[in-house]
Amino acid sequence: MKLIISEKSIAGQRIASILAGKNLAATLEGFAQLFEFSKNNEQYILIPLKGHIVNVDFPKQYAYWMGTDLKKLADVEIEYVGQEKQIISLMEKKASLFDEVIIATDSDREGESIGLEALNYVTAKNPKIKIKRANFSAITNQDINEAFSSLGELNYDFAESANARREIDLIWGACLTRFVSIVSGRLGA
Repeated sequence: MKLIISEKSIAGQRIASILAGKNLAATLEGFAQLFEFSKNNEQYILIPLKGHIVNVDFPKQYAYWMGTDLKKLADVEIEYVGQEKQIISLMEKKASLFDEVIIATDSDREGESIGLEALNYVTAKNPKIKIKRANFSAITNQDINEAFSSLGELNYDFAESANARREIDLIWGACLTRFVSIVSGRLGA
């Protein structure tokens, strides 16, 4: 059985329908969607994400603005915290059923990062799963069929470059916002 991960529900429905050769409706497990179909005598489940399923954040002890040294805040190790609990739970629950996972998120840095987030949960439950990447620029019959007939590799460098940008955005955004709020005396205003 193969697992496909899409970036969003609408993309997932379109990809699954193209591959299945017919319109498919989502089924729900809890509050998470999935699409089930077969193609060439193989069973597939496509689980759509909602964009990023993991948030970057500081450890809880740095939540207090007035008591946090901003110089130290810039050096804190960032945490990656799952935010889409229903989707994460569904992937973890189903992970052992699959022998292959195909990342079918957008073919850009952000898409690689989003795919890696899902992959981390799947491989934690099924470390032997084969990992493939479907790269396409449009969700058309031709592009999807070509992408799935010539699967490639996930670009971990792309994924990590997007993660680095997210961490830098968090650090600079938090440090500058806190600094300006504190020195202006407008904390919380």
